[in-house]
Amino acid sequence: MQKPSALLAEIVTRTAAVLSKNSLNPQQQTFLQHIHQTAQELHTIARDIPPTDYALHAIIPMLGDSFTQPQTVIFGYAKMLMEEPDSFGGAVLNSWQHEQVMTVYERGIALAQLTEKVTQDAFHEQQKQHNASPIIFDLNMHIWQNIPVYRYWLRDKAVKISANFPQGLPPVLCNPYHIAAIAQHIVLTMATELIEYGNIQISGTLREDSQAVMLNFFCTGIQLNDNVQYILFDKQGRYMYRERIISQRGTLHFSHEVGIGATVHIDLPLPSRATS
Repeated sequence: MQKPSALLAEIVTRTAAVLSKNSLNPQQQTFLQHIHQTAQELHTIARDIPPTDYALHAIIPMLGDSFTQPQTVIFGYAKMLMEEPDSFGGAVLNSWQHEQVMTVYERGIALAQLTEKVTQDAFHEQQKQHNASPIIFDLNMHIWQNIPVYRYWLRDKAVKISANFPQGLPPVLCNPYHIAAIAQHIVLTMATELIEYGNIQISGTLREDSQAVMLNFFCTGIQLNDNVQYILFDKQGRYMYRERIISQRGTLHFSHEVGIGATVHIDLPLPSRATS
């Protein structure tokens, strides 16, 4: 799959090349500068998106209008520059300028189509997975593929995300879509609402009675008092995450190390053959 950052990088390069020649009239210059600036701003958003299809589907739909609407500037203004010389005092692009702007137009259209496809695919997958039956899956791999997504959303925060899952941890029996949503909610809420800087460590351990895998979220510098638990699992309708844990046959509990931090624990069920 094409990556938005690559398409935007080429748009920035092509527009910069035309602008550097200083051969456009003032109206053309203004429109091309606007395309160039818009592409640079979108590239700043897109360049840190992890280069996996999974990350694209997790991140692009959440960017919303701030990412999609400016894209119309790129291909819309490029088309005007090529096809509406009367809007620019009758100035016509020369063959080299036309080639560069045509490429900008094509990459802009490709970006818009890619964004739409990723958004629609993610929506249909969400609809499909929302009510899907539990399946057996590797919790370790599931969390690891989400770590780059967490780091993207927290790229401007002084918060370090790490994960530790021992070899041989048995698979769990849940809906992976819901587990991913619960995990992301806990990590991002800790990082954005509970601490200004510090560490969040995600780990998996087999419960002592070997009847469940514990998914643990340790955060430095917090105490799991009533207010913190309210922020995590009650504020603004967040009780749905608590209910979703229960619907996955999981249990939620907490622990606190004085002066160090606190941990949210979610016990997730094992397949019957694992518990037997």
